[in-house]
Amino acid sequence: MFEDFENRSGFWKDLGSNFTINYSGSNPSFLTSGEMWQSMDGSETQTLAAWENGWVLTNNPDGTMTATPKYTSGLISQTLVRVPVGPPIPTSSMPSDAGGGVVVAFENETDLLDGWEEDPEGWTLQGINANCPDIGESEKCDGTPFEEFTIRGTQGQAMDDGRWWWVNANQLGLTNWDTSGKKSGACEIHIREGYQVKLKVRFETEGENGFMEDSFTDITTDSPGILETTADSFTALLQGGDQLSIDIDSDWAGTARFFLKVQGLEITNSNDSIDDEVYVTLEGVYIDPDSPPAGGGGSGNGGSNGGSSSMPPTWAIAGIGIVAAIVLLK
Repeated sequence: MFEDFENRSGFWKDLGSNFTINYSGSNPSFLTSGEMWQSMDGSETQTLAAWENGWVLTNNPDGTMTATPKYTSGLISQTLVRVPVGPPIPTSSMPSDAGGGVVVAFENETDLLDGWEEDPEGWTLQGINANCPDIGESEKCDGTPFEEFTIRGTQGQAMDDGRWWWVNANQLGLTNWDTSGKKSGACEIHIREGYQVKLKVRFETEGENGFMEDSFTDITTDSPGILETTADSFTALLQGGDQLSIDIDSDWAGTARFFLKVQGLEITNSNDSIDDEVYVTLEGVYIDPDSPPAGGGGSGNGGSNGGSSSMPPTWAIAGIGIVAAIVLLK
């Protein structure tokens, strides 16, 4: 009995905890020979017992079956899918095509944010950046949803004006420079423990970017926390300890060309060429009200427009104060 149950586990392995197994006698009822199976081309639907009568059935890892004819030569094998009983319940393992090339993982976001609420600090991407002093290296942040928010290169006011610019208060643009000797933009974000942050990343696709053909395909709604994908973007819900790193042309030591870790799972660590503009948008910041992050979630200016990271580091301010005190005492 349990061997058969184990072989067919592909049908229910991703359903999560919100499902019920009904028992009839000594065996779970959905393992009976009366369950209905349909060929993927839709040409034939019959009971499992009927399929087994004329076909050799082999379980596949994705929960389908391959049916090979027992007696009749010339018939091709068919792939069978189980016909669900009752209305389907959307889960994170049942994505749907929402049109326009968009694929959404239903209930993924709802499940991951169960018990969480929007951070009342009202953070913007610029506001977070204002709390991450530009010290010319990894830019650590004070009291924000990001533990680190490093933006590489000089700031401009628009594309091709500097290495990066603010499209708006919640969207960072990274410039791709094809001119010899000019570095392209880059950024690195590390999420602080106690927060979940929703980010959307969109890629221009006019350059010769092998990244879109290869590594981008690793980012799918099959992974927890990948909420949506389109032909040129993805939206992800990152938790504390997760990371996003982008270096358009691999110009900056210490920043990965493209690294993405979501909900504790490394999605991709790519060296493929991005070679075009990239946009990072902050779409939400969330905290657990029953277990708020240390420090209360910010310094009170989360909604600030921020701007360029020009604040000196805390140790530098303290040092200036000490020097001033010594001068006054002389």
